[in-house]
Amino acid sequence: MKKWGALLFLMTLLVGCHSVDGNEEIIETPLTPEESVAYDSNQSPIETDGVFVEKEDIKLSIECPVEATINSAVDAFHLTMSEDQLGAIIHEPTVEQLAQLDSLEVLLYEEEGWSDRLLIIPKEVGTTVAIYSTWYDGERFIDEEPVFNEMVIEQFQVIDVRSRVPEGIPNLKVVMEYKEKKVEYLMTYDGRGDRAQVEYLEVSGE
Repeated sequence: MKKWGALLFLMTLLVGCHSVDGNEEIIETPLTPEESVAYDSNQSPIETDGVFVEKEDIKLSIECPVEATINSAVDAFHLTMSEDQLGAIIHEPTVEQLAQLDSLEVLLYEEEGWSDRLLIIPKEVGTTVAIYSTWYDGERFIDEEPVFNEMVIEQFQVIDVRSRVPEGIPNLKVVMEYKEKKVEYLMTYDGRGDRAQVEYLEVSGE
């Protein structure tokens, strides 16, 4: 019986020594860069429409809104537009209105020796605004190449137009397009002085 006890003790000792043997070679498998990225336990995934995304992805979606297409410059000038109105023109802006330009991104069209000034405020981000030189042939207006052609691609963008509006036949035409909608506006001289300071560019019902 004592022999069996001694044998059992010896086997236990041998097993213990094998498990802590410092001479035993230990094989380490290096992690790949993908596997070695530290995990932040405070960053929990968020479920959006059945798809889990990380918080950084949520930040990107906020910086590039899809649905929020209204140009913030509309609110800056306290304008209210209907669905069929693509934008507004502010004739001879006041000092207070010009002060708003300091917080907006201004796209400039300027003619040499200009004497008239107006601001074009597109309603939607993604609107294309073109200004054409035009002339009247006795029957209709003929458009030449555009002297200005830009798409509003960011919030707070307005067009500052500085030109000379003739008292007779107009020589500039504004064309505003958004998706399938289009409106044209001839820049005319206000000879009687009774024109509204803010005009809205509305799509014709035709």
